[in-house]
This record gives sequence, C-alpha cells and structure tokens, in this order.
Amino acid sequence: MKSILVTGGRIWTGDVSQPFAESLLVVGNRFAAVGPREHVTTHPRAADAFHVDLSGEGVVPGFTDAHVHLAGLARQSWEVSLEGSLSIEEAFARIRARAKEVPHGDWIYAAGFDETKWPVQVRPTREDIDALGLPNPVLLRRICAHVHVAGSKAMERAGVLSDSGVFLENEVQPLTDKMNDESRGKALSVETLAKTCRKLASWGTTCVHTCSAASYGLEEDLSLYQELFDRNDLPVRIVSYHDSFPGYKVKSGYGDDWIRFGGFKVFLDGSLGGRSAALTEEYADAPGQNGRLNHDSESLDRLLEESFRRGIQVQVHAIGDAAIDQALEAFERFAGRKSPLEFPFRLNHVLVTRPDQFERLARVRPACDIQPIQAVSDMDMAPARLGRHRSASAYAWKTLEGLGLLLTGSSDGPVDTSNLWISVDAAVNRRKLDGTGQAWRESERVSLDSALRLFTVNPYRVIGQGKRIGRIAQGMSADFCILDRDPFSIPPEDLHKVLVEGTFAGGHLTWDRTGGLPESLNL
Repeated sequence: MKSILVTGGRIWTGDVSQPFAESLLVVGNRFAAVGPREHVTTHPRAADAFHVDLSGEGVVPGFTDAHVHLAGLARQSWEVSLEGSLSIEEAFARIRARAKEVPHGDWIYAAGFDETKWPVQVRPTREDIDALGLPNPVLLRRICAHVHVAGSKAMERAGVLSDSGVFLENEVQPLTDKMNDESRGKALSVETLAKTCRKLASWGTTCVHTCSAASYGLEEDLSLYQELFDRNDLPVRIVSYHDSFPGYKVKSGYGDDWIRFGGFKVFLDGSLGGRSAALTEEYADAPGQNGRLNHDSESLDRLLEESFRRGIQVQVHAIGDAAIDQALEAFERFAGRKSPLEFPFRLNHVLVTRPDQFERLARVRPACDIQPIQAVSDMDMAPARLGRHRSASAYAWKTLEGLGLLLTGSSDGPVDTSNLWISVDAAVNRRKLDGTGQAWRESERVSLDSALRLFTVNPYRVIGQGKRIGRIAQGMSADFCILDRDPFSIPPEDLHKVLVEGTFAGGHLTWDRTGGLPESLNL
C-alpha cells in the first residue's frame, strides 16, 4: 500500500477537536496519522512513505461542489459561449462565427447570455434569431438556464411553436431532447467529461453533487462516469441527483464512494435574473410581475410523499421568497415523520429570504445549499430586481449560519465558475475580484473557517458520510489538497488567487501542478 507523509505545512483539518495540524500520513486510501510532526513521523509507516516537505504552505481537505451540473460543464466546449458578451450584437456575432464552422443543419446551442449586462436590457426573441438567416436550428440559453430562446428552425425541428420563441423553465424540454438526440456524441462524450473532471481536480475538487436536470436540457449520462471509473480515469467522486424518480427501487446512497445516487431534485421556481423566481411582491423593476411557481402544494406533497416512502433525499430549488414559503409549508407538513436520512430535505439557493422566514427555517431545519459566488455575480442585478427592503435580507449566508442550519457550498456551474476558491473568496469578502465597488451586504460575510466548511466537511454530512470523508483525521478517506500558500496567512482579498499544487482523492494523486510528484501516486 502506498504511503505519503506531508510535513512543514499548515494543515486545516476541518476537525473541531484539532482544527490545525503540522503533519499527516496517508497509508493506502486513508489518513493513518494526523497531528504534531513528532507524533506523525514516528508512525511505523512514515519511514517508507513518499515525503512531501512543505515550507509553510497550506493543506485542506478535498473540496466538494455541493450543487453543479457536471454534464453542462463538460458540454461547454461544444456550445457557443455567450458569457461576457457586452451586447446582443456581440452575442450574435459569436453565433454567426460558429455557423461558419459547422455543417448546415447542425444545431447551434449558444449558452450564457445575460441581457442585464447589455446597454439595451432586452431579451432576444425568435425574430432576432431568424434575422440572422442561418441554415441551422439555433437555441439560446440564458446564463441562469431557466430561460431559453429558440429560432423558427429549432422549433420546427422539435415540433413546437411559440410566437416569441421564449421558453421558461421545463417548457424547453422538447427542444433540448431533440437537440441532444441529434447531437449525441458531439455535445457530450467520455473525453470531454474526463477533461472537465481533471479541470475540477486542478482546483482542488474531489467530489461533486451533480444535478441531472433533463427537463432543462442539462441531462447527466451516468454510463460515462462508469466508463471513466472502469478505465481508472475518474478523479472526482460523483453524487448524482435527478429531476425524475428512478424507475427501479433504490434509496439515496446506492452505489459506492465514487459513484452514488444522491436523490431527487424538484424545481419550485426559476431565477431572479430571468424574473421567473417566485416572489410574494412584484419585481421592483417590472411592475405586475411576480415570477411563477412550477408546482401547486398538492403536487409538491405528492413528490415529497413518494420521496419519503422510498428513502430518497429531496433537493428543492427555491430562489424567491414565495417558493421558499411553499417549501417551508411542505416541510412543516412532514415534520415529525421518521426518515432514514438525517437530512431528508435540502433547500437549494435560498436567495430571497424575508426576516419572518428565518424563524421558520430554524424550526424546520432543512440543510441549505448556497452559492456564495452568486452574492457577487448578482450584486449589480439583484437590488434592482428586489428593491431596497427585500435586498436587506437577501443572500443572507451569515444569518442562515447563525440559525444553526447545516450549509453546503456550491457553484451551480455552469451558471457560475466552478473554481471553488473564487466561491471561498466570495463567501469571505462579498465583493468583486477586481476590487471595484464595495462589499454587498458586508454583514453577511462569513469567516474563512466557515467558508471552508461549506466546501469540505458539510457536503459529506448532508449525505450521511460525514464520519468517513470530508475531514483530515485519522481513519478518514484521504481526500486533501496541497496549496501554494496558507490561506489563513494571506490577505482575505487574495483568497481567489490560491493555487492547488496537488490534489488527492482516496490517497490517489488526481492533480499535480508542477509534475514534481511521482507517477506511482497517480489515480
């Protein structure tokens, strides 16, 4: 069995009984010793271990992205990226350029437009796409993934019709089903998925809770992960959630430490940027609009009842305060029901919260999946959508933490970057990386210790694996990252600059930035 000895760094363990350590020893796939150097180096297996002697750099547990669309990330190389486009003209210029590269009739899927960043903040329409005069079916996806816009050729191909070409929420499924079927092997492959997983490993990620949202065009293909695992090329652990129930009898946790079934995902509303998040009051910048709820209370109860009966954890997407109300009311109706799961409900996003909802959250105690990066990416948009009074209690990470709720952190990639060090920076600083502007709702910043727990300890607790993985402690699975600096010794505004020198998952080396570690440690 391989053994690795790490000394000379500052190890943040995530273990409250021993928050920091000087050394660690890995034997096989587990930590054999963690603590003072003189204690760890006298372990019988330390003498023959590969020795990594650091000079004060940091070591942390492997990161988990607790809500991401991994197949969506992998498909980005096939999509036309509209992210960062500063006008509709620039976005359409990128689409024209792609049309010159692909055969006539091939789908063009252009993702990531954000009209709030354009001088004229108007969403594209079918007529705009048709005016391009392209011989291809064209489908656009807003950055939030809750709004799609299709050209006439795309709608004809899928057999659907819309005067505007705008499709909200799961209305787009006939289009994405047709596109995915006709683009099979091009949009997503085992090679693009492997490349994406290696990129995540380069940022210190050792596990993802990925969401297969087939009804939104973000479907996962678990057979690809199996193929990567079988050829010993899967560097991140996969916990998979789905927006439909499996057709076979299985409970959350089915699988192993590398690929397992997480649970069921239900979307109660849409996005704030797309104005489809369900609000109790109208949008401040769009009088008469309140967003929309995707389910009534009766249908939601039926979904939760089936989940309880089958032992399946539920991840509930709720962004607007009306959707959070609906979720809390449903959770309250299940209060007192016994479940084999410590956390039968995960409340995802929890962005637009009212002060009166905090007491209910503390009483019901769902695990909350938050995206710290969105407090930064939305800081120019959200106040306009919500107005001053609602903004004052939104994106309330510190408040949720103070309620004693279990918080897990995620990127929601490809909606936002999946480099989780940028998310750590956002949780601690809540300000733009370029230093412009002020921190938004500075009182809701969290400590670095809390920010790291969002992405290490807590995601394993929420799936019932917190006693086995997620901390650097004796007997735990050896998932950890060696950093180029100690995050506790640098200015907080430099957290996004942290680089990962080496990533280990289950004692296997999954990323080596400089190539200085021996190949014998590789996955």
